[in-house]
Amino acid sequence: MTNTKAMINIYNVIFFKLYKTSLKTANKDIAEWTTMIAMSILIFFNITSVIVLTKIYKTGIFNVHSMPIIMIVLLIINYLLFIRDKKYLKIAKEYSKISELKNKILGYIVLFYVIGSIWLFFHIIETYKPYI
Repeated sequence: MTNTKAMINIYNVIFFKLYKTSLKTANKDIAEWTTMIAMSILIFFNITSVIVLTKIYKTGIFNVHSMPIIMIVLLIINYLLFIRDKKYLKIAKEYSKISELKNKILGYIVLFYVIGSIWLFFHIIETYKPYI
């Protein structure tokens, strides 16, 4: 398996687990949109954390004005990956076939990723607030 394919599979697994959670907790009619927005926010948190930790923002490439652009690009990418042509249904069908044990393990990994991403983002923003 190539690195690109592995990354896409991981991204699909995260989408699938969040989508299944959205079906249980959110409005089922818009679960795919809720999941797409949640994925975009998580990736935005990850990108922002990397930008702050690596101090890329000091180069002038990224600033407060570029953040909405990053979010819009993420929303467009996730729309193309999951919503267009109802690809989320294909992903849900594919990953619904996994074993119960693997499903639980992936669930915990995704939960750890979500909590970790949110915690890291807010921790970094709070820690580096005076420097940003």
